[in-house]
Amino acid sequence: MKILFANVGGLMFGYKDFVKELENEFPEIEFIVPKSGDEAPRLAVDADVCFGIPTIETFEAAQKLKWVHQPASGVHVPNGHGLPDSDVILTNSPGPHVTPMADYTIAVMLAWTHRMEERFTDQRNKVWDPDRYEDGLEELTGKNIAILGFGGVGQAIAKRVISFDMNVYALARNEKTTTMPVKAVWGQDRVDELMTVSEWLVITAPLTPETKGMIDKRRIAMMPKGSRIIVLSRAHIIDESALLEALSTGQIDKVAFDNFENGELGKDSPLWMMPNVFLTPHTSSNSVNLEPGRRQIFRENLRRFLNNQPLVGICDKKLGY
Repeated sequence: MKILFANVGGLMFGYKDFVKELENEFPEIEFIVPKSGDEAPRLAVDADVCFGIPTIETFEAAQKLKWVHQPASGVHVPNGHGLPDSDVILTNSPGPHVTPMADYTIAVMLAWTHRMEERFTDQRNKVWDPDRYEDGLEELTGKNIAILGFGGVGQAIAKRVISFDMNVYALARNEKTTTMPVKAVWGQDRVDELMTVSEWLVITAPLTPETKGMIDKRRIAMMPKGSRIIVLSRAHIIDESALLEALSTGQIDKVAFDNFENGELGKDSPLWMMPNVFLTPHTSSNSVNLEPGRRQIFRENLRRFLNNQPLVGICDKKLGY
């Protein structure tokens, strides 16, 4: 059996060390790491498994491919790729990112409501002025939070904010019931209603044809004035241009971006210096447990694959998650 590692450099830290671990643990398997992207199609010809989403060219060259594993939670298959219409199984790693992303969300919310940036600045400048914070701090209790996407991350966020006695509204592909004490989990036909109650909006949904562009200018305007937004999972779900306009008018008070429409934020972007914007380079899922968790998922699936057992984390290839 041959397993090809492809397109994983930006998805998994230390993946070459992981290959060495796998070689020791599964000596009967040949693990192939291309020295360059150009090598991948040639090496894929007789590969049984691909670790990472192969390029279109690599996928077309892989004549024996049975299983593709994405070591991250997000699954993006380019347009024109043969994978969605093939019999090849696609799995991802939908678990290790949940806790850090939910914790990140709470960290941002508390930092804003308790004005932690200003407090750190006071400390650095040796300023002792308790009066300035006398009536300027907020509580989360009783506030409405809308969670756009009620999968693992959305539910983990809900669990945390419930402990702050927030009113939780969520949006899933279809309306559903839950044992969690939330106000509602609505289907996608009720996005407008969700916007009207969103004092806080956290975007955790995957990017699909249904969610792309879902939060447009009209829907941003429906949110209560002074709302806060955390863009956690994927860009392109919310209209960034409309969001910037809403920030400038005060319709939206603050936005945290962990993802952007164009990937890396350009140096000339006005977002860098905006006081009501918090930026992170798509690192909300990072923690000391992330990579060990991802590696364990692949190990478990590899054992199952070798023993003809059902794999975990199987994705709907057309939905993208």
